[in-house]
Amino acid sequence: MDLEKDAAPAKVIRRGPRSSGAVALTFDDGYNTAACAKIARTLRRNGATGTFFINGNHLKKAPDEWRRILRGMSVGNHTRSHLFLTKEPDPVVRRQIRDNETIHEELLGQPLLKVLRPPYGVYDKRVKRLAAQLGYDRIILWSLDTRDWQSGTTARAITRRATGLSPGSVVLMHCTRDETAK
Repeated sequence: MDLEKDAAPAKVIRRGPRSSGAVALTFDDGYNTAACAKIARTLRRNGATGTFFINGNHLKKAPDEWRRILRGMSVGNHTRSHLFLTKEPDPVVRRQIRDNETIHEELLGQPLLKVLRPPYGVYDKRVKRLAAQLGYDRIILWSLDTRDWQSGTTARAITRRATGLSPGSVVLMHCTRDETAK
């Protein structure tokens, strides 16, 4: 692939348009497929969808299960193995993004959305430039972190943190604990 050296850096998105009247529910990581399956069932049961950012290494462990979980959901790129991209050299950053894209496309039979959520939400100018060179014009972050990843966080605490959302909010959750599924 010929990389464009002059590609405009990826734009960082923390909110969607308020005029949509919608809230974006996003789910990261994916090492707990049982929790992710519960989340997907809850979304479907309520006529909702979410955007999942699943690391390729998790996807490879249970591709059939992931095909069921992600059916009808949007899927963005969260890298292959959840490294701090700002601490890695350019070739590793490119490989993390490309490998995750390839794994998803091969195992799920459909392309990823061309949006990147860097692990830990950590990026810099270089990561924005490299993402854009690979065709990712947007880095999707969040306007509200439910902190569901913290040990001891209850479903009630997650819900309380998510109250008062406004149209355009992007909510960060994870496919890691049953509390998020609840």
